[in-house]
Amino acid sequence: MRPRVPPILWAFLTLFVFGCSLLARGRQPAAFATSLQEIVPHADRDHFVYVWQRVDGGRLVGSGIQVEHVTGLGNGEFEVLLSEEGVAVGRTRLRDTGDALLLVSEDDVMQGLRLAYDPPLTQLVTPLFAGEQRASASVTMTRLADGQVIGVFPVDQVTNVRPGGAVQSPLGTFSRSVVVQETRTLHLPEVSTALTTATVLVPGVGEISSVGSASGAPPLRRQLACAIIGGQRVGDCAHLNQRRDWHDAGSPDER
Repeated sequence: MRPRVPPILWAFLTLFVFGCSLLARGRQPAAFATSLQEIVPHADRDHFVYVWQRVDGGRLVGSGIQVEHVTGLGNGEFEVLLSEEGVAVGRTRLRDTGDALLLVSEDDVMQGLRLAYDPPLTQLVTPLFAGEQRASASVTMTRLADGQVIGVFPVDQVTNVRPGGAVQSPLGTFSRSVVVQETRTLHLPEVSTALTTATVLVPGVGEISSVGSASGAPPLRRQLACAIIGGQRVGDCAHLNQRRDWHDAGSPDER
C-alpha cells in the first residue's frame, strides 16, 4: 500500500509548479513583432521611396533615388519591383507563409540574370526574437533573355536579429527599432561572392535605413524618404527630386 500524501503537501507542490511555470514565462523576452506585415509591410500597392548614397573611402561616388513597388500575386506571394531614377533594375519574389518570409527568386535586370532558390530562403520568422538563423539552398542561375540555365550553385545565409535604439529620420522619431544583419554567400565554381546588408526596421513602417555591400564594391546606404503603406501616406516626397535631402540617422552597424 502506497503512503498517503497529505493534502497540504499536494497544495504546496501545485503552487510550486504553477509558480515556476509563471516565472519561466516571465523570463521570456517580448517579441519585436508578432506578424510579418507589421515588421515588413508588403500589401498590394505598397510603395517605398528611398534616397541612396554610395561612398568609397570617404568620397561620395554616387547618389540617387530608388523606388520599391509591391504587387500581390496571390497565395501569399508578392513581387517587389526596384527602380532607380525611373528605370527598373531589379525584381524580387517573396512568399509570406504566415509565420515566415521566404525569398523565392531575384532578378538582376541590369545583368540580365535570375536567381531562383530551392528551397526558398527564410528571411524572417515571427514571432520575431533576437538571435541567429542559418539557412542554405541551391540557386539556379538563368538568363532573363531566353531562360537558358547557366548553372546550379550552393548558397548559404546567416541572419542576425537584435534590438535597435530610437530612430530619427525624415519621417519622424521612432522609439524602437530592430536591426537585421544578413550575409548571403553564393558559391560559384571558382569564387564565392557575399552580399551583406544591415537593415533598421521600424514596426509598422519596415525598412527605415540600410547599408549593403557586395564583394569588392563600396557600400550603398539608403534611407526611407516617404511611402504608401496600406493605402496611407507616410512622409512627404513632393519636392524630393529637387531636394534629395540626406538625414544621417546613423549606421545600422552602430545600433
